[in-house]
Amino acid sequence: MPMQPTDVAAVLADPTRFAIYERLASSRPRSFTVQEIAEEFSLHPNVARTHLGRLEEIGLVESVLEKSGRGGRPGKRYSASDQSVTLQFPRRDWLWLAALLVNTLERLGPEALRVAEDMAYQEGLRKGQRLALRTNHRSEAGQRASAGAAGHAAGPHNGWLNGISLDSLASGLSEAAATQEVWRRQDGSVGIRFSTCVFRELTRDHPDSVCVIHRAFLRGMLEAALGPVALHQQSSMTNGQPSCDYVVTPAGH
Repeated sequence: MPMQPTDVAAVLADPTRFAIYERLASSRPRSFTVQEIAEEFSLHPNVARTHLGRLEEIGLVESVLEKSGRGGRPGKRYSASDQSVTLQFPRRDWLWLAALLVNTLERLGPEALRVAEDMAYQEGLRKGQRLALRTNHRSEAGQRASAGAAGHAAGPHNGWLNGISLDSLASGLSEAAATQEVWRRQDGSVGIRFSTCVFRELTRDHPDSVCVIHRAFLRGMLEAALGPVALHQQSSMTNGQPSCDYVVTPAGH
């Protein structure tokens, strides 16, 4: 049964519950125990369980039983469901229009898709200007944290980021996509992981077209901050994998 907007609005009206849902949604497909949520939000476990139960009742969260191996009653692990949430007043059906436009692109053929890809890249550049300004004014603490982060070993591309804070990069990208993680790889390239697809409903029927457009947008955002880059996709949720993973290198590498 579809979620009712009034139910969603009522459940998410509580600020703590909304924060818990945001945490689960941004971490998908990772799951959490009641105790983990309680500790993260400084709640009594019974209060955390109540919040999670309310989210589960309306379909925003789902749970699975997990046996501890120590006997006793199995515990539950909670994760964000596959349902998307959009609250708008009055109600607007942007998804219908988006699907119509993607269908039109595909009917017009490869040239139309190339135009859409170029437009997405240009829009990414525009969006990325704010990211570039923010990362160019990073703090000294951010520089030290980025340079000394565990697992971010130097490599052949070391220095090509010009000291840009990876935390700032992740924060900027999250404005346009559900970025879960950004990290420096051992060869000096940058890894980016998206655990939730913001265009999930569209990719069900148009995976190739939507992904081409989104990749162009991401490349534009990245180039606004980093200069010319190559964006290599390693995994895709459209292929049933748990996340979309990319490796970013300087152009030509």
